[in-house]
Amino acid sequence: KALQLGTGALGLGGGLLYSQHVGAFWLHVGVEYFYNFENGDDYRFGDRLRGGFAAHWTPSTRTMLGVEFDITNTWQSQDGRRAGDSDIPNSGGLVVTGNLVAQQRLANFWGGNLNLRGLIGMPFYEYLNGPQLGEDFHAMVALQWKRRF
Repeated sequence: KALQLGTGALGLGGGLLYSQHVGAFWLHVGVEYFYNFENGDDYRFGDRLRGGFAAHWTPSTRTMLGVEFDITNTWQSQDGRRAGDSDIPNSGGLVVTGNLVAQQRLANFWGGNLNLRGLIGMPFYEYLNGPQLGEDFHAMVALQWKRRF
């Protein structure tokens, strides 16, 4: 059976973010919780609690360089096909990651900014419940347009 890319169900999440500007730096602290509902196969992926800290250096209004640290706790998934919605032993765990991030504004149009953003990071600590797919590193390049309303 192939790897499933999503949960196959709706979820509900929320969180808080605090940002503080200090000279040429932005400091960010955040926390979020995400609840997964049961999917059509009577399977419910584990809920997630994530906290993070970021320090972004902004030498100009167009450029940002930063470091980010996240800690994510994922509860074990549950299988409704088993008696009493039993936990799936090889699911969930605790992961601490660190990232280096860079962003450059390319253009300003339609009231928003077009940015090129890149990120590379790795887990510093992983405690996974049983054998699971982990990671050695992760990377991302994105072209994003953002507008505040």
